[in-house]
Amino acid sequence: MDSNNNSQSSKLDKTDVNGDGFIHYPSGRFAVMISSEGGCRVVTATADNDSGKVLLCFNHLGVGTVQYSNGKPWLVVSEEGWSVSDTSGKISERGRFPRRKAEPIICCVNKNLTVSFQDRQNIVATFTSEDLVNEIQCGEKLRRTEPYTSKILAQHHNGKLDLDVKSIRKRQKEVGLSGSLYVPPGPHHFKTEHPGVGGLKVTLRSLTPESKVVAMVSDLKALDNRLNSIDLMPKPLYGGLSASKGAITSTTFRSSAAENGAEDGTSTSGTNKQQILGVHDITSRNRGVIKVPENFGTPPLSNTMKTLSRMLRSPDPAKTAHVVLRRRLPTMPVADVFSKVLDEQIATRDTLIVLVLMADWSPACTKLSAQVQVTNRELIEEGAANPDGPAGHVQMSKVDASEGSLLQKQYGFKTVPMFLMMYEGKLVEATNNLHTSVEIKAAVMDALERARKKRFLPSNFSFVGRVDNTSLDYIKSSWSMLT
Repeated sequence: MDSNNNSQSSKLDKTDVNGDGFIHYPSGRFAVMISSEGGCRVVTATADNDSGKVLLCFNHLGVGTVQYSNGKPWLVVSEEGWSVSDTSGKISERGRFPRRKAEPIICCVNKNLTVSFQDRQNIVATFTSEDLVNEIQCGEKLRRTEPYTSKILAQHHNGKLDLDVKSIRKRQKEVGLSGSLYVPPGPHHFKTEHPGVGGLKVTLRSLTPESKVVAMVSDLKALDNRLNSIDLMPKPLYGGLSASKGAITSTTFRSSAAENGAEDGTSTSGTNKQQILGVHDITSRNRGVIKVPENFGTPPLSNTMKTLSRMLRSPDPAKTAHVVLRRRLPTMPVADVFSKVLDEQIATRDTLIVLVLMADWSPACTKLSAQVQVTNRELIEEGAANPDGPAGHVQMSKVDASEGSLLQKQYGFKTVPMFLMMYEGKLVEATNNLHTSVEIKAAVMDALERARKKRFLPSNFSFVGRVDNTSLDYIKSSWSMLT
């Protein structure tokens, strides 16, 4: 509620009886704007200058902000809590609702406008001029002012709550025994019928047993139960794994064999049964290979039956079922890198050692791992076909970056993945700018060529980093302002 003193006689106050309108500064500029529509209410205050900066803004929920004249936030109120900042914008005090302190927070925005904040329901903006004092309520207006149990509970003078029997009996006489003692039944009291799973059961409740729809549904349920009771095929046949182990019973083909035998007057026992089925010993449980006929005759099989027949067939070892496109890299411990790869006396001669530093927790390493494995497979296959070729003098290994930081400290990098290419104990190339198998293979071949020409990186090579860390300090200071 807004309280106006001498507001009718003041020329600065242009608000109506509902409190909506404008309040002007003595200079004639807009000071406070109040608007409400559809249960929503917004209070906005601007500066008394040509810039017209917003100094205050609150909605009907008591959520908003009060700002300094320089635009920095002074008081910020959200649905969860509140915060107070100094003139530089740094938070000096904060809290969550409900606010425990009784004393209000006073914000003197300018000489005409003062804001008093106690909690989200008690935010008052006071506009003062020579002939006008207007207090504007900016806090949340609660729709309920009494507790839910106020109709059935009575409070004694010592604070003890007890059932108010008189009010309960009076309420029962008003609404009846089937009514609610708390509030009248609303839309939630009734059930809305929605289509979908379970909707048929709800619909049938409102129908009489003599309805044709009820009889039709009963017939469908009886038919469904009959279909569920038919054992069309043993359960092992529905799974490819159990069927491949020979867990098949003779009941599957008994019905089809009996029908064929009844038509041509032959018996379905012994050899005739096997000839009709076109398979040998299909009911054996001791054999791991199941022979399924290629042609089942007429009528032709449906798509589902064709899929089932393919599932029953055992894989043919002569046919290639999968082509290997990648090869995993062997893992090399960090200790072996220093003792075997970087030691010029022990290092393998005329061989480029490619160390790929990876980390399981890095999404970039997970994405690049497939490309590295493709490159490793290509180099292994080319090296096997031509041992004297360039690919035969390349070995790729994976190093877990989480195992230790010795390599990171020696070469001055703090990122993964990282490619380190060594040749006879010396560093040839160090990069992390490789993203595809083509780029990796080209970089490996180029490093091998430069290594054979004795073009190595300096022995004290290290990635150049910033000496100061002002960027990190700026991030930390910015984060402290947010938190």
